[in-house]
Amino acid sequence: MSVEAIPQVLGALPRDWLGTTFKNHCLLGRERFGENLQRLLSEKAGSPLTTADLEALGNAEDYLRVSSNVSTVLEYFLGSLHGLPVRQVLSFASLKMPVIATLLAAEHPVCLHGSPSLLSDDDIALLKHVFSAEIRCDERHPRDCPREPAGCVVLSTDASHAPHVDAWAEDWVLYIRDTAKVDPAAVLTLRKRMATPLTTPVCLDVLRKLGSVPAPSESEAPSKAELQELHASLCDLSGSPLQAGKEPAIFTAGLPTIAALYAAFIRCAGGVDLVMCSTAYGGSSQLTDIFEAKAAGFRKHTFHIQGRPDVSACIEETLAAMAAAWARGETAAFASGPAATVVFFEIPTNPDMKIPCLAQLTKSVRAYQKATGKQVYLVGDVTFAPGSALLEKIRAHDDEIPALTFTSLSKSVSRGMTCAGCIVSNHTALAGEVLAAVRGVARTFDTCGKPDQLRRLVDNHKNVVGRCKAAYDTAVFLGGVLQAAVKRSTARDMPLEFVTPEEASAGYYTSTFSFNLPPPAGATAEQSAGLAQAFVTLLTAHAECFKPCVSFGQDNGLIYATVPATSTQGAIVKEDKAKQQVDGVPLTRLSFPPTCDRETVRGIVEDAVARIYEQKKL
Repeated sequence: MSVEAIPQVLGALPRDWLGTTFKNHCLLGRERFGENLQRLLSEKAGSPLTTADLEALGNAEDYLRVSSNVSTVLEYFLGSLHGLPVRQVLSFASLKMPVIATLLAAEHPVCLHGSPSLLSDDDIALLKHVFSAEIRCDERHPRDCPREPAGCVVLSTDASHAPHVDAWAEDWVLYIRDTAKVDPAAVLTLRKRMATPLTTPVCLDVLRKLGSVPAPSESEAPSKAELQELHASLCDLSGSPLQAGKEPAIFTAGLPTIAALYAAFIRCAGGVDLVMCSTAYGGSSQLTDIFEAKAAGFRKHTFHIQGRPDVSACIEETLAAMAAAWARGETAAFASGPAATVVFFEIPTNPDMKIPCLAQLTKSVRAYQKATGKQVYLVGDVTFAPGSALLEKIRAHDDEIPALTFTSLSKSVSRGMTCAGCIVSNHTALAGEVLAAVRGVARTFDTCGKPDQLRRLVDNHKNVVGRCKAAYDTAVFLGGVLQAAVKRSTARDMPLEFVTPEEASAGYYTSTFSFNLPPPAGATAEQSAGLAQAFVTLLTAHAECFKPCVSFGQDNGLIYATVPATSTQGAIVKEDKAKQQVDGVPLTRLSFPPTCDRETVRGIVEDAVARIYEQKKL
């Protein structure tokens, strides 16, 4: 389809397409969305295109970091210029990740032709160190080179080489010719776990250029003074004063931040034994599995918190078991080399909203370190309570433990205006060394925050704690409404997985709680298993107040409702998710904005509870 259709598409873009989160029903995937778009443009050739036409296409994915309708539209038109379907065209908010994703997805060595300046010697050294990557660079045209060995992937950074290569990377886009050599599905997984598609403002800029549509750029960068203020704010939220040379590292999204952190630990420590919760956010878990499979000297260990209130005790048990294995000489259970141990924990945990006891955690870390001689780092994921000043709290218990915070800025900090993530280090020299290494990896991956993202962070980072407290207050009020309604319908008390008032007053103001609805009397196993989703469906029928979506922290008056087992924990193994069920009913998660029409929402919640228990068949 000719790019002549671009002006019509841009003129009819639905407003919902410009956000960061999208409704998680009518999810098609990029390929089917592209097919629907092609069909629509063919049917409407010569006729006006409307916003309703585009809305009827469905959604490529439900979150910008995975894919957006706008990025998929761009990939469709770029593919049409080369006779390739959407499946074989992937944009990245990075100039280097199209090449790196190909390198990691390929099962054979890669020969890279074209510009010698894209990957520096340091970049290649890091990729070989972390991933044992097999890559050879050749500036010559592929047709002038001897035939590559069987199975070798021929990749180029020059579009004119296209007929002679398996794939080529042009600027921030990967075009795949031979899907047997470069699997688009594998590349897509790496993009959604280690990078992002091109951001929406940049996609719009490129579409306008392709379609010859004049408009000002939406990618204006902030000033140095504005960035300094943002850095100071992020450090203050994490509880570690801004220091020269230790500014927060800001990335295109949360998972690319963690990917850079993992690679940095491997570079600094020679290897990593990573300790994390078995039911941590599914994206974090799958990214960790990718590193364990592809990175040299990386080993994952898990602790289990399902049904247990004391997170720190669970971490302590895992560390004690690891120390005992080390004492028995069971080195095969650990990462090879002089590996450090990294305890990666969510605070509060997702979706259980549990708060670990930091006094017990730091004591357990010291005991493990003494028993094994291994250096231990703490990494706290404070996404659900970004203003908790975690590093200050850790320092109050132990002044010497190197600690860092990870925050997905896509939520409460940006108010949902952009995707981003950041790392803040504490005062220790070791944590500072890791932060410096994180910045180095960011340069290699080119996943540092882009100008349009930084602009939106600068414009929205103020009053994070105030917004989180307001959202917490809303969650407390409507949580009480929900519990009272369930009590009336079932005569049973339904607890909420939520921070306590004391935890909230200590700075852990979170907008989110989870719960297991009591099953109706006489419900079958199938009905109990479907109860959570049936409840979410009733709530989200009221689109003016609820959105069926996985995110939170949006400052848009909407309450986000989801069933984590089928959304945020999609990558978690079935057995671990099953442990979160109560009487066969999965968790439901609700996330609240700073402000909403509480009385209207009260009525919707009370009606949904009454209806869910009045139905004899769900």
